[in-house]
Amino acid sequence: MIKSNSHKVYISFGSNKGNRLNNLIKSLKEIEVQVGRVIKLSNIYKTKSWGFKSRDFYNGCVLIQTKFSPETVLKKLLSIEDSLGRIRDSKEIYSSREIDLDILFYDDLIQSTKNLTIPHPQIHKRNFVLIPLFDIAKDLFHPKINLSINPYINSINDFILIEPTSVQTTIRGNFQVWEYRQTNAQILGLDIDASIILNKNFY
Repeated sequence: MIKSNSHKVYISFGSNKGNRLNNLIKSLKEIEVQVGRVIKLSNIYKTKSWGFKSRDFYNGCVLIQTKFSPETVLKKLLSIEDSLGRIRDSKEIYSSREIDLDILFYDDLIQSTKNLTIPHPQIHKRNFVLIPLFDIAKDLFHPKINLSINPYINSINDFILIEPTSVQTTIRGNFQVWEYRQTNAQILGLDIDASIILNKNFY
């Protein structure tokens, strides 16, 4: 039984449909408003799709602090996905999506129900989850196997290309200030306002 009023939850996020960066920004802001305060945010990585062919994903991980139960967190994350236009197809296991939000760890909880398994059962198989997770939790232990996540990064049989994006994100306060830096030749070395990026639909 979960008694504490404060829980640490690691959440993975990804988008490969529409304006990917915009989708990430909106989802993170909604997580902050609806689910819990953002404590740490990983780098954002561009990765090849996993399990199907499609446009590249933008992926990352976030650590939040929340008062809600795992089931409530899941319900709120699904609602955020829906609000950003995600349509679920029960016939397709893998597909393009505006946003994908998954609970990876909830404190050191281990549970398996019809709708939710914690820790996420696919963590150790996916570099696009492990590498961003390592950014913000280098010493994190997997409670089910009681091992660090670190060895899995190089040992898993996952050959999907993963690389840091040219966009570096800094969060200040309660997402009141966002800064983005696009370091390609087009706007080399210039800080640009988030609204410019979103309006130009660079991503």
